[in-house]
Amino acid sequence: MPLPQEVATVSAGGMTYGGWTSVQIFRRYGDVISHMTLEVAENSGGGPGGAAVQLMPGMQATGSLGGELAISGQVCVRQVSYDKETHSTQIIVASNTMALNASTVDGVPGFYQNYTLQQIAAAVTGKVGVGFQIMGAPAGADKVFPRVSEHIGETRFAFISRLANMRNLFLRDDGMGTLVATRGVTGTVATLNEGGANRNILAAQLTLRNDEYGNPARTVGDNFAGSQTTIDDNAARDVSATVTSPNMPAKTPQTVGMPQPGDNQDAAMYAARVAAWNLAQYIEGVITVPGWFIDSGALWLDQVGGLVTINSPTLVPGGQIVLALKGVISLQDNENGTITKLEVCGTGSLGALGQGQSTSGLNVPLMGTAQPGQ
Repeated sequence: MPLPQEVATVSAGGMTYGGWTSVQIFRRYGDVISHMTLEVAENSGGGPGGAAVQLMPGMQATGSLGGELAISGQVCVRQVSYDKETHSTQIIVASNTMALNASTVDGVPGFYQNYTLQQIAAAVTGKVGVGFQIMGAPAGADKVFPRVSEHIGETRFAFISRLANMRNLFLRDDGMGTLVATRGVTGTVATLNEGGANRNILAAQLTLRNDEYGNPARTVGDNFAGSQTTIDDNAARDVSATVTSPNMPAKTPQTVGMPQPGDNQDAAMYAARVAAWNLAQYIEGVITVPGWFIDSGALWLDQVGGLVTINSPTLVPGGQIVLALKGVISLQDNENGTITKLEVCGTGSLGALGQGQSTSGLNVPLMGTAQPGQ
């Protein structure tokens, strides 16, 4: 009998299906849709099985790991293959946020004046039955957009992402299928150890590189013209901002255009977002741990955005570094057993300040303070 904490199930149409030969589910920043992929294989004489017969694309479904809700959405793929030896079926469940990539903005009315991101995004996602939430109270997240226009042909997610970037917010979904916007990180959720009695790292890979690293990041754009704006009033019309990572040489400056008109505060938030993207290219890693749960009993999938302390002399000089979880992949199959792969990054990559530096002084760049331009 499998352990209860290692059982994956899918519930749809009043039925619950298990007995899968392989399971994979992931959640990460930037991928607005979580997917749960399950496979079942049987000898050709045994028939296709209940899951193969019953689960069809379009059915509303939830997926659970060890009895804990992991995904809410619908079956989006059913793929069957067979030969004289075996009969296998693959089922993929996508989170509710799939609708945000599959549909475009309406363009009716398509124009928002003096609304916040929360108000605009909730209106756009609500039309396809998806919720939107800003976690915490990130500074500037509630700043009003004077004017915003939808672009015909733009997906709902692309439209919301454009505005979220202007507020230095990062998008993902949750187990309920809600689109979530955050900035920065939560507290430390786990300590990962390479060796010793508390060893819980099965495998690890960490890459530090700066061949595509830009610093500082400068954004430029235009503000909306108003009654007090004249053709010579450059300070009111033209805006810019710069963000510099203090632990890296500021020798590779970047200048990018803002995707949305705004003032210097808007430019500063977008510059911070560009700097975070650069940091995301600097530190990338995958840490493999056993099981699907952290010590508290919560799913690793629910810890995206949290901090992990990594004790590993093999990975970093000095042996310890604190990084953030930008993605989580929980898996199970006959070859690897039940494991979770943690995608880690420098916490500045998610908008946090003052985090992600080794206790031994490893030179990991942090995100600096946005400076309004002139």
